[in-house]
Amino acid sequence: MLSPKMALTIRLTLALVGGYVLSAGLSLLTSTVIGGTEREMRTIVHFVFFLYYAFSIMTFVAINSLYRSVWIALGTNVVVWGCWWLLGGQTV
Repeated sequence: MLSPKMALTIRLTLALVGGYVLSAGLSLLTSTVIGGTEREMRTIVHFVFFLYYAFSIMTFVAINSLYRSVWIALGTNVVVWGCWWLLGGQTV
């Protein structure tokens, strides 16, 4: 069993790192789906990244169970990056 301090540390790390990776994937996926010129895609990625990052941090911290938040973070990252890869994996 984890101590409360360790569980909090893991949850915050998960929210910051997992949210960052998820936000990057969602931003790239959004720019791939919308398309456009390179400049437009960069603008989209930069703009929506902060929105996704703030939302993912709030979501991962708000989930009541540590193990549930870990599995949700892993699952959403796998789905988002898998979809991005299947759509051609364009980078900006």
